[in-house]
Amino acid sequence: MNTSAVKVLRELSTDTNGSYASANDATQLDRLLQNMGTARARGSCRTQVKVKEGATITPGTKVTGEVTIGSNGAKATFEFVAPAK
Repeated sequence: MNTSAVKVLRELSTDTNGSYASANDATQLDRLLQNMGTARARGSCRTQVKVKEGATITPGTKVTGEVTIGSNGAKATFEFVAPAK
């Protein structure tokens, strides 16, 4: 885990009146996304995610994009390798 990246994400969540959560594996990611969906439905989480245009998300491919969080428009880029199903 990149501790400096975690620090930046924690600071970003504090600066945008948000929250930070992490997932160590794909099984935890499902619960985090469910929690985000619940927060968005309640109007307490405003996010926008853009995946690089033309990206095909298939197992093993690198995916890059940008996420905008909160009313202040804080932005961060992301990159991950799509997991196998």
